[in-house]
Amino acid sequence: MPNRKDALWAKQQCHYCRGQHIGAENRVTEFKLGRGKTRHVSRMVGIYTCAFLNTEGGDLYIGVDDNGIVQGITCNQRREDQLRQSIDGIIKGMKPEVFPDMYQVDFVPVYNQSGAHVLRDIKVILVQVVLSQCSRLFEYKGQVYMRREGSIQRLAPHQIQAWVERKVKEDYRNNSLGTEEGRRINGDSSVKLQQDQDESLHEQVMKLKQKEEEQESLHSDSSDDLEEDRDLGHDFSNYNTDLRLLPKMMNSIDEKLVEIERRLEAFQNNQKGSK
Repeated sequence: MPNRKDALWAKQQCHYCRGQHIGAENRVTEFKLGRGKTRHVSRMVGIYTCAFLNTEGGDLYIGVDDNGIVQGITCNQRREDQLRQSIDGIIKGMKPEVFPDMYQVDFVPVYNQSGAHVLRDIKVILVQVVLSQCSRLFEYKGQVYMRREGSIQRLAPHQIQAWVERKVKEDYRNNSLGTEEGRRINGDSSVKLQQDQDESLHEQVMKLKQKEEEQESLHSDSSDDLEEDRDLGHDFSNYNTDLRLLPKMMNSIDEKLVEIERRLEAFQNNQKGSK
């Protein structure tokens, strides 16, 4: 896949024409009509930005139907300012921090079908997100989202646990077991890198434990948010059921972290012995 970060803004359009076909949806492209209140559109941007950051990056077009046909949304200057402010606040509120060079938001004018003149207050919102190199999962309002099979999935605790375990294994293998990347990192720096990554992952796992203590609040999602989830096509019906499995999952994660610490200590001792 091309480096999206190097050519991310190359797609920026001067304008679109109403009725123009701009492609098809795939794992890095999503179309939404965006007919709703500012709050609803901003929340949509938050969810998709989070999901793209946690996968391959991607582009969200608001004002384009499922077939890739440009329709545009009504967006005068006042609403554009409100949306920019709202979207900026949502992305700045994500954890870990999302830096300005990781995304871009454009309000692209829409012309009539012939391209002869611009349609007043009609825009397409284009949100472009690069692939993150962060060793943690990004969260939007305390939830983790991913892009899978062309749809958005909110990760349940056991899925986050699986991601953490897989990430730990990959990092340990790359940095400690003699891969090309690992060989470039010598001695104590390799151990320090691994410890830093494990601490970062451990911090995120601890948040899962906090979620266990906050189950009551998680069960009390507002009716507005549930309705918006249905509008967005999300199915989160199994999420609360998974929360009952948290105690067992936390014990399993604790065991994994103990094993990681044991391996790191053995690795460090071996390196000291080889000097």
